[in-house]
Amino acid sequence: MSKLIAIGGGSGSGKSTLARALMAHYPDEIAILSYDWYYKDRTGESEEEKARANYDEPKAIDTARFLLDARALKEGKAIEAPVYDFATHERKKTTHHVDPKPYILVDGVLCYQVPSPRDIYDFYLFVDCPSDIRLARRILRDEEERGRTSSSIVLQYLATVRPMHERYVESTKKEADYLVRSDLRPTDDVSLIEDIHDLLSKLP
Repeated sequence: MSKLIAIGGGSGSGKSTLARALMAHYPDEIAILSYDWYYKDRTGESEEEKARANYDEPKAIDTARFLLDARALKEGKAIEAPVYDFATHERKKTTHHVDPKPYILVDGVLCYQVPSPRDIYDFYLFVDCPSDIRLARRILRDEEERGRTSSSIVLQYLATVRPMHERYVESTKKEADYLVRSDLRPTDDVSLIEDIHDLLSKLP
């Protein structure tokens, strides 16, 4: 039976980087189930509707589909998770095949906003990072990977990312079982990766 490990934190804090580093060090034990794969499909919406949407609140996520897949993995079943295109805000026809491993890492800004998170997750990591570093990382990522302009990124940050972070994300820090500081690049620290793996290996 797989254990689900939530990795929360603000946008640009380094959640996905940490998850990938853990999986790279322990590929036989760890798989990734990104919560961001479960953004709702906006096929059929106009560009104006997509631009106005708030992607930083819980209802932007297909929680029901996520919970089905998460529970299947916990039961030792492989899944076909959706593929979300952040440039078009639509789901692709391809899927992410995820095999059950001892530890399934669920990284995502809103991953702890599922109903009764302690019924789903066995451990909660929170990646803590100053807001200026998170914004800088977000600008670099969205310009390079999503073809966006710096002005549109900053406007979205001020309109929804920052207020939704304060409402839904920052408050979950106190729920974390383990806090990771991400001022620079903690995933380059092998001892940190080993410490986290050691913590997971001791879970009941």
